[in-house]
Amino acid sequence: CLPTPCTLVDHTVIIGFGPGGRRIAKFLSKGKKPLALIELNERNIEEEDYNIAQVFIGNAKDDGVLNRAAIEAAKQVIITVPEAAVAEAITIKIRKLNHNANIVVRTKYAQEAEELHRLGANHVVPEEISVADTITASMTG
Repeated sequence: CLPTPCTLVDHTVIIGFGPGGRRIAKFLSKGKKPLALIELNERNIEEEDYNIAQVFIGNAKDDGVLNRAAIEAAKQVIITVPEAAVAEAITIKIRKLNHNANIVVRTKYAQEAEELHRLGANHVVPEEISVADTITASMTG
């Protein structure tokens, strides 16, 4: 599905297919949720990924890549890229193309959340908070 436009509607688009994006995709695919993946580095894509999603290789800051992934018809967009500035730029583009999508963004620091919300993200997941929550939840006694 590389140069071909996405055929999905009301789908989830995952941008960034490192370990976090991969885990999210596997979870969503179990529920037979329609998925599209956008990944800059083709080496991060495995053959089996094409079985669970329509895959697009390219930069999510590029309107052409977003259009091929049918971002305007997406129900939800999950941005897992590690760089805050890149996540911000992608969030701006997506919100312009799709006013209704639920946009979830991963970020490293809680202090980045306010700006991402201002730019159009519905939910921001700061790593430093989720790590603390996970460690706290694993403590006993």
